[in-house]
Order: sequence, then C-alpha cells, then structure tokens
Amino acid sequence: MELNELKSGWKNAGGYLRTEEELGKMTKMMNHPVIKRIKTKLLIQTVALLAFLFVYYDWFDGDKKPLYANLALVTGLVLYVLNDIMGYLSLTKPVGKSNLKQSVWDYLARVKRLSFFR
Repeated sequence: MELNELKSGWKNAGGYLRTEEELGKMTKMMNHPVIKRIKTKLLIQTVALLAFLFVYYDWFDGDKKPLYANLALVTGLVLYVLNDIMGYLSLTKPVGKSNLKQSVWDYLARVKRLSFFR
C-alpha cells in the first residue's frame, strides 16, 4: 500500500464523532456486554439452584438423607452462589481509588480473597 492510499484511507475512516454522553455511557462497567452476560448467568444459576433446594426435600427424598449430607449440600450451594456474587462484584468495580497503584493492590487483595473460596 502506498503512502497516498494510506492517507486517503485514514481521512475516510471513522468520520463520526461521539458526544461526551455517549463516551460516558461506553466507559461505565455496567453497560459492558460481557458484564451483562455474567449477570444473566448469575441470575439463572441462582434461581436454578434455589429451585433445586426447594424441590430437593420432596422430589429427591431429602428427609431420608442424613443431616450432615443435607447441611453439606445447602452449605456448598450457598458458598457457590456467594463466590459467584463476589466475583461479579469484583469485576464491576475494578478501580476504587484515585491512586492507580493502590487500586491495583486492592484489586489483588480482592482476587486473593476470592481465590480462597474457589
């Protein structure tokens, strides 16, 4: 590609300028499509697991299982959901301080705390 072709391509590319409001919306984490998919997945999993817990006692004879098995099941499901919620919250608020170095250290501490529950 010659220099003149490159220059003309650059001039013709991206003539649309975005407003301050559009740029502000784009930079918010809540508008990110991956975050929306994670939120949807989290909601679906939570509802499905709660529905399983509600029908477990009757459909799967939870009353005939030992108490420690029922407690282990409920504890495991609750910890699973809490871990997903903590992960979602850590993704939606990546930077909390005005100092970038301190924000990275805080984020590292949150990830280490989250990895403890995994």
